[in-house]
Amino acid sequence: MAMDVSLQGKVALVTGGGQPLADAVARRFAEAGARVAVVHLPDDAESARRNAEGSGAALVLECDPGDPEAVRVVVRRVAAELGTLDILVNAAMRRAGGATHELSDESWQRVIAVELSGTLYFCREAVRPMLKKRSGRILNLTDVAGLRGEAGHANHSAARGGVAALTRALASELAPLGIHVNALSVAYMDHELSALEEPARARLVGNTPLGRAGGADEVAAAALFLASGACSFTTGHLMAVNGGLYL
Repeated sequence: MAMDVSLQGKVALVTGGGQPLADAVARRFAEAGARVAVVHLPDDAESARRNAEGSGAALVLECDPGDPEAVRVVVRRVAAELGTLDILVNAAMRRAGGATHELSDESWQRVIAVELSGTLYFCREAVRPMLKKRSGRILNLTDVAGLRGEAGHANHSAARGGVAALTRALASELAPLGIHVNALSVAYMDHELSALEEPARARLVGNTPLGRAGGADEVAAAALFLASGACSFTTGHLMAVNGGLYL
């Protein structure tokens, strides 16, 4: 019996438009039959709109995830214009690294606002239309930095670790209401390592048991499974798409 990963008739909202992982997820969901709303950060507007042309997105909207009122407006607009909301994918990222003793207040607050607070705000608003049907899928993006910490990225590590804990808390709270909440924990991606010098890239890839970086399409395939009806008895799970790179 073939596994059913169709999203026909579903409405999905994907944050982080203009960023490779979010764009790959949006494209894969649209191919699976979903009507997709892509939400991008203000400074990703150009890339989000350019990439959305080939993704089949039904809506492309701008939103600062750290602004709870802006999130409320965007989620309500998606539900109103597309008729409902079945799936939320929180994939927005904003890296700003540096040694912790030199980390500015602005850098800390911005990353936490986008990656952690923004995830909570979008979950909080998305749950409202899902509760009306007592069904829904929420998928949050985290990575190995959130599980083991990453030197020079205390803000990102703290935010992603918080997303993992938030995912499990929400899964426990929302399971009796028919809403599944899971996370994807990713490791080194091709698009991230392409900007590095070869020695640094080789060192990071060498630490990965599969011996290579991951691709955005591989993350999107895992996201499709978690968002689909094929994944009907899983919630609170952090699915690793990391080439075997654990703690």
